[in-house]
Amino acid sequence: MMTAHYYFDMLIWLLLFPSVTAFFGFSTPRRCFIQQLSRSITRKQIIDQHLHRSESDSECSTSYSNRLSHIMLKVPSVDGAVEYLQKHVGATLLTSRRNEFDEYKSAFLALGNGTAVTNQSFALEVVTSKAEKIDLGNVLVRIGVSRLLQFQKLGGSQNIQALVSSASTSLPPEPNGLPIQWATSSPGDYLCRIGLRTNDMEATTAFYRDLFGMQVAAADEHMLCLRYPAMDSSCGVSTTLVFEPINEPLVHGNCFDHLVIRTRARLGA
Repeated sequence: MMTAHYYFDMLIWLLLFPSVTAFFGFSTPRRCFIQQLSRSITRKQIIDQHLHRSESDSECSTSYSNRLSHIMLKVPSVDGAVEYLQKHVGATLLTSRRNEFDEYKSAFLALGNGTAVTNQSFALEVVTSKAEKIDLGNVLVRIGVSRLLQFQKLGGSQNIQALVSSASTSLPPEPNGLPIQWATSSPGDYLCRIGLRTNDMEATTAFYRDLFGMQVAAADEHMLCLRYPAMDSSCGVSTTLVFEPINEPLVHGNCFDHLVIRTRARLGA
């Protein structure tokens, strides 16, 4: 039996198939305790759990008590990432830590939904890496920023020619090499998509849907989109995880560290 009590953060080390291991982060004023779950959850156990769920269980109550909190990325220059995100996509610096040279050691940044950055907004946690250069591996594909941000900067539909022209432009390269790209999306969190790869679409679906209550927004053999329903309709569409299948061994690199899901629910398996 595994449980998550109110406001505990779940750190999910993604895509570690054939076994998937999850961790809980217990947030306290003084320190963060990481406790490994009592057992690894194999791909077969996840799928079996899904197959034996009753129809009433399929509407997972955790969908409305969970949300995607943030993703941690390790980079050589946190200062470079902060400057880039603030300059090019208008990110809000939520919190940060600096070293003795007044350089950023870590920073949380969010975009919000164009109206406000709230406690529902997805964030990027950027921390200093010891590596001189990031290695993205083949798991993290892209960090999608909504093109609606471009339209907002151009004054909505008042300048049609500028809107059409902007649709074909790309964001300039992030100085650390983070794969930040424009993405088409519905109104909602401007950090709209996190693109990832998996070796097993079926097990990934079961893991995020049945264990963590995410909803399947779209799925076929080439793509799987998962997200939580917005807790407040005024927030719009929440950040979506977009998985693509890959037949090669997964290589995590040295940049993508973990994804955090915040929950108020008690989970059992």
